[in-house]
Amino acid sequence: MKECGKKVEFLEDSEVDNLKPAVHAFTVPKELVEAFYAYHMEFLSEPGGCTSINGAFFDDEDIKRGVWSKFYHFYRPIVNLIEAKYPRLQFSVYIDPSYDDTTSIIVIAENRHGCDMIPVPVAVLNESWKAWHLPFDSPGDPESVYAELEQIYNGMDARMQRAIIRP
Repeated sequence: MKECGKKVEFLEDSEVDNLKPAVHAFTVPKELVEAFYAYHMEFLSEPGGCTSINGAFFDDEDIKRGVWSKFYHFYRPIVNLIEAKYPRLQFSVYIDPSYDDTTSIIVIAENRHGCDMIPVPVAVLNESWKAWHLPFDSPGDPESVYAELEQIYNGMDARMQRAIIRP
């Protein structure tokens, strides 16, 4: 979210006022409030395109780079949590961005040097969605958003549990 917050100067005062209840509902730490505003524009409200024209990921020179960045910053924090649980493994995020069709996201787990925790690289996530659609069923409801993010994490963790070699 900190990366998202680098481009929030575009928000009008009225938009900031409208988001204050969401900041409270999501219990956003003070140092991440500006980042939350940018995150909200991209993931919790309709962007009006594959990236919000005033958003943190808009790139008028390379639309695909903007879409790639949007998806990367959405999935990377979840991958970081999985990496923390499995420090002997390395997780790579691959994104095939599209501004006119679905964007695909694949996360691959591999052994770090000298580790034999999994026999072969494992795809722990393989998802696709259109950048101009919201990734959440109920974006205005913090519990729903948390549940959906947790579902992504739990799915990745379950895949890892099935892949790990047991002694």
